[in-house]
Amino acid sequence: FDKCSVPKEAGEPPAAELVLSHVHGYSRRTIAYSSGGAAVLSAAGVGLVLEGGRAKTIFNKHGDDVSCLAVDPAGEFVATGEMGKASLVCVWGAKDGVEQVQLKGVHKKGLVALAFGAGEGDKVVTVGKDEDHYVCVWDWKNGGGKLCGDKGGREEILAVGCNPYDADSENDGMGTIVTVGVKHAKFWTMGEGKLQGKKGALGQLTEAQPITCVDFIRSTTADSEAYEGGYTVTGQHDGSVLIWRGTKVMKCIKGAHKKSPVASICSRSCDGGGSYVVTGGGRDGKLKVFEAAVFGTGEAPIAEVDVADAAGGSACLTGL
Repeated sequence: FDKCSVPKEAGEPPAAELVLSHVHGYSRRTIAYSSGGAAVLSAAGVGLVLEGGRAKTIFNKHGDDVSCLAVDPAGEFVATGEMGKASLVCVWGAKDGVEQVQLKGVHKKGLVALAFGAGEGDKVVTVGKDEDHYVCVWDWKNGGGKLCGDKGGREEILAVGCNPYDADSENDGMGTIVTVGVKHAKFWTMGEGKLQGKKGALGQLTEAQPITCVDFIRSTTADSEAYEGGYTVTGQHDGSVLIWRGTKVMKCIKGAHKKSPVASICSRSCDGGGSYVVTGGGRDGKLKVFEAAVFGTGEAPIAEVDVADAAGGSACLTGL
């Protein structure tokens, strides 16, 4: 390019616009599925919806790298949170990429995790990267206002989820909010405009260590008593999996993944019947599939898949 060849008065810029048509890459731990079965993921500062290996929808309203992502229970809307001072959270349509609302003004140092509430998915919970790991609940479908929030604590938070099995009775339909991280799990409830967290009790079943991931199951025969609120399942750094009844650990499944942290956990019900829990070990590169109904009873996994590759194993799981 020779700037000397440009006339001093070059006129108006051309009316044509640049349109992003292809993105190469993938940000670890940010993947989900839309209602149509399309993969939703991020790369750098862009949100993507893929069908047939190609980008059907591209969302590029973020000003920094996307650090976390979630899809609402109906699979119609995507929430993406970014790093950096702006700490913007965007909710957009999975089918058309149209931005619905921006959630901003609370977090100042980026986002580490977010999740849609259970039930109707009309609320979003976000976790900041600040020193206190601020936890905030937003009413995104009604203007995007902040409903409530509180400090999550100085210990790093790694993941957040909302329990779909007690959504009818907890937190105005969004279910109990659960955050997990370094040496802790916290169970959050809303009331009178306040968000209050209760630290989970590990008891004598396991030592305090990083809890890396969280999901939920409806029931398990590992519990001899009837319990209607569903069970929280979390993965640990030593490769074990915890089953929580309320805010207390009910069962510790030791050695679910040997010599490897449980990097991800996912529970899903299949159309043909049956519910399953899938765990992914990070360094061991293995996926293990358990029947949810007998999860925690000592039953061996019904399937085990080795997905280890040059990338170093599995880092993220999600279900249709």
